[in-house]
Amino acid sequence: MQKSQRSAQKRIIFLDYLRIFAFLSVLIGHKFFSELVSLSEKPWLHETPRQLLKLLTPLFYGGGSGVVVFFLVSGYIISWSIQTETTTAFFVKRLFRIYPLFIAAVSIETLLNHGTFSISRFSLLGDFWGIPYSLGNVEWTLRVELLFYLFMGILGAFGFFQQNIKHLFPALFFSLILLQVLSPFPKNSNLFQSYATTYGSFLLIGVMFFLLELKIVQLKSVLAITVVSLLQYFYNIAKYHPAYLSSHFALYGLVLFVIAWTFRSSFAFSPLVTFVSELTYSVYLFHNWLFDFFYTFLAEKGMKFVYAKLLAVVPLFVFCFIISRAIEKPALNFGKYLLHYFYGGGHKKQISDLN
Repeated sequence: MQKSQRSAQKRIIFLDYLRIFAFLSVLIGHKFFSELVSLSEKPWLHETPRQLLKLLTPLFYGGGSGVVVFFLVSGYIISWSIQTETTTAFFVKRLFRIYPLFIAAVSIETLLNHGTFSISRFSLLGDFWGIPYSLGNVEWTLRVELLFYLFMGILGAFGFFQQNIKHLFPALFFSLILLQVLSPFPKNSNLFQSYATTYGSFLLIGVMFFLLELKIVQLKSVLAITVVSLLQYFYNIAKYHPAYLSSHFALYGLVLFVIAWTFRSSFAFSPLVTFVSELTYSVYLFHNWLFDFFYTFLAEKGMKFVYAKLLAVVPLFVFCFIISRAIEKPALNFGKYLLHYFYGGGHKKQISDLN
């Protein structure tokens, strides 16, 4: 009991629930969406569950809502990190958070596909070098995340989360406008143009909700960033990816995040939720290509299409659990060890301590 209480105190619990929704939305959107749509149109199914499915399917379209929630959560939690850690600690922790498991995933994918190893594929800077995406194209979100880490680290280094906190909102608003000025980035993407400038603004919305929670900014400032971000998103979707013009997943993801944030104190700590939430990154990295490997294997053994798809989830989650424990957690612990050994932990006073 004491261990669970200590774990709860160290975690921002409502984010665990959002992470689970996010990766399930992406998994379902990428691998089961057509089945959901088909089921909602079956004449033998009662109208009530059919209508319920029709209401839910937009949440899973292309995994879009999950991606938006990922970015909102990232903006929120990275703000918490940058105001409690030194710049060095922030970059070291992000390095060991994102790269070891990513490198392992790309390496395994390369081996299974008999591809060619290239160090440049491990950089997450492929948009500057014209390197195609790996991991079933989910890498694009990590490229956005990396740029966001660099941006937040620079803000932290210049004291925007400490002594210059009063200048943070103007800096974020200016950055939001600059995102649109830079659009399209990336310009020649093999997925679609301008994904960074289209979705990067959701990270800033997450930052604003963290600042609102600490009463650093007012609600009107959050609304200003949110409205401008949505307008920017709608404009870029129409211009660079019109196939998504009839989709509403961005708004759904934002509304879900706002509801969860509003009622954040109502979310109860659960060891099971924590356990599943900690698989988020590994499931995200492996689901869009390793799932197909397991599914193909089961289908070739004569298993029916639907059963093979459903059962493929089991080895996927087992594999993700194993690799998370074998690579992700040891890497995070090693990063913390380095910080304690060389920098005494890399902590600094929080914003609330400075007010």
